[in-house]
Order: sequence, then structure tokens, then C-alpha cells
Amino acid sequence: AQAVDLPFSIRVGIHTGDAIHSDGDYIGITVNKAARITSAAEPGEVMLSSVTAEMAAGRGFGIGSSRTVESKGLQAVTASLS
Repeated sequence: AQAVDLPFSIRVGIHTGDAIHSDGDYIGITVNKAARITSAAEPGEVMLSSVTAEMAAGRGFGIGSSRTVESKGLQAVTASLS
């Protein structure tokens, strides 16, 4: 894949669990944890909760961890999926 220079960057946080659908929105602990992981990510970074990273690795996805963060007892890793 070729890198593209854009005038903005995104950060992504992924957590696994059940979310509650209410009034056209998703709420709940899982959504809150994903939001905390997203806030911990640097621009241009994808972060997975440790639970999600373990599940992805168990399904054959390669997880390259370059840093680990902890936020309110929730551990997350930087991921490069392959």
C-alpha cells in the first residue's frame, strides 16, 4: 500500500463486546471503552484493547505492538494488522 499525504489524520480505537442500541445510537461500557482507547491513540494510529488483540491474533491476524497504554484499568496495544 502506498502512503497518501492528507491534510488530516485519524485515530482508531477498537474494543470487543456488546453495545446497546438506543434511539439510533450505540451506548454502554463497550462503547465507552472503545472511546477511551481512541483517545489514547495518536493521530494515524490504530489501537486495540488487549482483549480484541488476543481475539484477532487467535483468528490469524498479525498484531504488531509498538506501544501499550493503560487507561482506567483498560489495557490497549498499538496494532498493525496484517
